[in-house]
This record gives sequence, structure tokens and C-alpha cells, in this order.
Amino acid sequence: MDRRLEGKVAIITGAGTGIGEAIVHKFAKEGAAVVVNGLADDPIEDVVQKIRHYSGKAIAYAGDVSQPHLPISFTPYVPHNPR
Repeated sequence: MDRRLEGKVAIITGAGTGIGEAIVHKFAKEGAAVVVNGLADDPIEDVVQKIRHYSGKAIAYAGDVSQPHLPISFTPYVPHNPR
């Protein structure tokens, strides 16, 4: 697979299930370090573990992106390289 996103960081919202989960896996397989975002009760930690299983780089970040403070709270995660 072409790793076109190597060295990039992607924040994927709604990544705990469904289309968001599929997108976050695609980005990780393309080489991006990903921030897996979902609501507090979404299985985002499970998604992170699956990504790490195939040597992808991912961290979980729970929160509702419709809340005004949340996009700002992502900022500390972007410059760091997720595990």
C-alpha cells in the first residue's frame, strides 16, 4: 500500500464506529498518525488497539466536537507524534 500520508497527523471525528472508523483505519494504513475521536461511550480505545496491532500510530481522544471548547483542546495532541 502506498503510504501517502507518512509524517502527517489526522484528527478523525466519529472514528469509534461506522464510516468514521473505516476512514481512520484507511488513514492509518496510509501512514498517518491518527487521533481517534468519538463520544465518551464510543469504542475509540478498541479502534486504537486495532490500529496499533498492525503497527499504526494512534491515540484516543473522547469528546463531542459540537462543543466549542473541544477543537481547541485537540491542539496539544497535534504537534506530538502519537504512539
